[in-house]
Amino acid sequence: MELIKNYLIASRCHANLGVLNYFSIGIAASYIENGGIFNYKICFFTLLVCIFINNIGFLMNSYLDYIFNVDSNSTIDKTLFGITSIKSLLNYILFSISMVFLIVFLIIPNQFPDLNNQVYKMIIIYSMTTLIMALIYNFFKYIALGSFAVSFVYFLNYMIAFNVNSNCSTLFQNNFFNPVNLYAIYIIMAGFQINHGNNHRDYDEDKKAGILTLSIIFGKKLSLLIFNSISIMVCLWSLFLVNYLKNFYFLSVLFIIPKITKLWISTNDGNTKLLNAKASDIHLTACPFIVFSILMSS
Repeated sequence: MELIKNYLIASRCHANLGVLNYFSIGIAASYIENGGIFNYKICFFTLLVCIFINNIGFLMNSYLDYIFNVDSNSTIDKTLFGITSIKSLLNYILFSISMVFLIVFLIIPNQFPDLNNQVYKMIIIYSMTTLIMALIYNFFKYIALGSFAVSFVYFLNYMIAFNVNSNCSTLFQNNFFNPVNLYAIYIIMAGFQINHGNNHRDYDEDKKAGILTLSIIFGKKLSLLIFNSISIMVCLWSLFLVNYLKNFYFLSVLFIIPKITKLWISTNDGNTKLLNAKASDIHLTACPFIVFSILMSS
């Protein structure tokens, strides 16, 4: 039990709530677009793949930050210290990668022999792409691409959920203003804001370590403005969907405004601790309303 507990802590298992939410948006979009279909069994296995890959991203980031002396016993992000060892961390990474390959190349083809060949190829491509992104994310953050990489992975989690449940293999809908594409815009904004909040929180430590994040490029003041502006963009996005899709249920997303206001006031007062967690909290609140709004659409 202690081993499992340490694995969950080291892999930041709480972050998988975000994966679950964005995956749920993909399923909800698919459910409405394809006449009420919910292939829960294969969705469950693909969700597990997304969760293990998300774990790999955090584990690899901790490992490489330790190797490159970015993290120490005195830094904010102290995954290794007092929790696990380098050897255990590598074993966690190996276990997670093994689970991804086991599910993708053994369990899914055996449990779903009638699965459309193109859809199965899509599962392999999406899974291997997100796995590679998780493994090399640490290098993206050194060249100010970390937030874009995270957004792309969240987008793929959304699309794999949509495609698996829809039994299709299209990455983008032909019409940009197709609802499926419009919902994806939120996923991209959420992923970007959460990671950008993390970078802003680590501004001083990243600068010392030679990590070039967007926060460092823009400076603290403009970086914080970008962070807070994304929350406003989410509200504008929901209002656009109310008008464009004639779906007034998207007004429910505006229930996040009190949290946005509170966060904006606290950051302007100089409180920038745990920005990534605070952004995650906003999106964990927004996602159920988004899923509800999609399911209530005609």
